[in-house]
Amino acid sequence: MKKNLHKGFSMIELIIVVAIIGIFTSLAGMGFGYLESGNVKSAARNIDATLSKLKMDTMKQNKQPVMYIYKKGSDYYMYCTANSFTVPTGTGNAALGQKIGNHNVKIWASGKTGTVDLNTGGSLEITFNKGNGTFTSKYEHIYVEHADGSGIKYDIEMILETGKHFINVN
Repeated sequence: MKKNLHKGFSMIELIIVVAIIGIFTSLAGMGFGYLESGNVKSAARNIDATLSKLKMDTMKQNKQPVMYIYKKGSDYYMYCTANSFTVPTGTGNAALGQKIGNHNVKIWASGKTGTVDLNTGGSLEITFNKGNGTFTSKYEHIYVEHADGSGIKYDIEMILETGKHFINVN
């Protein structure tokens, strides 16, 4: 009986292990890209769903509910209220509302009166008309995209005259 005195890995075994590690690393990198695009898609869907809820709340409440979308720090928030509200400023880490996006997302709006970029400290206020359900806000589009401008851009189109809204994917 012969004993194998040579211990260690062969060159072939080493190459196979390195190749497997490379495959797992590339798959993990692709997964992070999907997570970032999911954050953008999730933010657009949250805004669209909240618009529907806001319209229903407007029709059944005595007060006028308002949806605010704003940026605090590096995160985006959405807050609906029928009470008076001042968008929080400063660098404190407490913010009202639902967090809808992080630093990987960019949200801005456009309408007949111009563009509002939430990165520069602006905020969006969206309301519906209680009588007929039309938008009383001046925004016709809310755009949600990657912060660097790459990837899919979601356009939440708001038809001012009817109060309808839907998501376009660009």
